[in-house]
Amino acid sequence: MPGTFALFEPTVIPGLDRAVLELSLIFAAVSAAVLLLIVGSIIGIIRAIRRRRRGHYSKAAVALAGFAASITTVWLLFWVGNSLYQNANPVDGLLAINLALCVLPFAWLLSAVRANILFNEQRLNPSALFRFRRGASQAVSSGRNCSKPQTK
Repeated sequence: MPGTFALFEPTVIPGLDRAVLELSLIFAAVSAAVLLLIVGSIIGIIRAIRRRRRGHYSKAAVALAGFAASITTVWLLFWVGNSLYQNANPVDGLLAINLALCVLPFAWLLSAVRANILFNEQRLNPSALFRFRRGASQAVSSGRNCSKPQTK
């Protein structure tokens, strides 16, 4: 009978628990970084659009967006280089996932730069702000002067 109870005991693979723990920690760290990058990029895009509408600027937003875009670019180049090093085709599903990951930081960078360009245009030409406001085309077509506030 002692032989039958041995079937119910689990088999032990040395080092498996440590390997599973390390893989879980790596997966959690990469997932947290990707989530932080996605949420930060979406918030940055929204703030840049609001800044552009108000006519404000932020050099720090451009620096942060550039930093996020450079991180994703290095990540993408790492995966492509790793695929080429292993003599594999770099155009695969991982490339598509990594390209999708690069889109948001580059959109954030583009919108932050556009907000700063608008600020510089407004500073050099104050009437440039009215080109981008909502309803400016109706005000111009109705003959109202957009640069002066209307008083009654």
